[in-house]
Amino acid sequence: MHPDGTGVKQVSKDSNSEFASPSWDPKESFVYVSKTHFGIGPREIWMYHVDGGTGIQITKSKPTPTTKREDRTSVMGVVASSDGRYLYYAERRRDFSYNSMFPLWQIKRKDRKTGEEDTIIEQPRSAMRPGLTPDGKFLLYVTRHETESGLRLRNLETGEDHWVRYPVTRDDQEAIFSRDLFPGYAFLSGGKEIVYNQDGKIRRLNLESGAEAVIPFSLKFRKTSVQNSISRKKVEQGPVKVRLIHDPAESPDNKKLVFSAMAHLYTLDLPGGKPQRLTTGTTTEFQPAWSPDGKWIASFSWSSEGGQLWKIQPLAERPVQLSKSLAVYSNPAFSPDGTKIVFSPWQCL
Repeated sequence: MHPDGTGVKQVSKDSNSEFASPSWDPKESFVYVSKTHFGIGPREIWMYHVDGGTGIQITKSKPTPTTKREDRTSVMGVVASSDGRYLYYAERRRDFSYNSMFPLWQIKRKDRKTGEEDTIIEQPRSAMRPGLTPDGKFLLYVTRHETESGLRLRNLETGEDHWVRYPVTRDDQEAIFSRDLFPGYAFLSGGKEIVYNQDGKIRRLNLESGAEAVIPFSLKFRKTSVQNSISRKKVEQGPVKVRLIHDPAESPDNKKLVFSAMAHLYTLDLPGGKPQRLTTGTTTEFQPAWSPDGKWIASFSWSSEGGQLWKIQPLAERPVQLSKSLAVYSNPAFSPDGTKIVFSPWQCL
């Protein structure tokens, strides 16, 4: 479309695809873009002619049904060099999960003449969203330091690399990054300044001096007020009706039931007795188990300090602590003669 928003024209003809971070080729005849099918999956670089068409696939990782997740690639944020020979982009070669370890992304360069790919920037906490100066000598990119994201500038001829702005808007590495990992930015003519967004403002940043200025803007919009869109509901007061119990255990004589509800232990007489709180403490209690003679109940507790293993007589209301170290305990069970308790320790604290 034209800069004033007129002349909108559809370029792609895909029926079930998702696109991100489009950019122009130097001759402005094609548009590069990261493309995937809807959902979480590998993204590849495609090239579309401005007059429209089916597009040409540039990167081809070709995952198969047996390809391991950690071997799948995803490419985002492609930009072309001024002569059109090289493509720069961020590539991910790690497991697509929320528990992945850094680094996740690295910046690669593809030679369109030979087809060769080179990794040109690696950082301990990833490198992403590359941007080239008009002369192609410098590459700006996003990386993370500690808990914040920042912009670094790499001299592609000398390899010198330094921070130009820290911190900036946080990158999107931990999420689905469906619209790339960082908002787009652009170099101004001369390659000394960029325009980017930060904290809801459009900003102009001088990469050499670090001087920054906010570019003011205004817009016209129509705000619609919807009356009575808020419904009010009264929060119920009084006793809470428990709708879920955990780990019910029947006594050896089949006369009582013990269970955990809302993180505390309760007992009731079978078949239709009224539940009664077994203890009076404030720590949470789980997974009760009867002794063979029915005189004791074993369980474990959890507090902000850690967990402990306990035994309690059904009528005593005063539990006896059995464990001597904090840990994550689970699944207590009495031995047949009632002299020992076995359990599963998850982790000692």
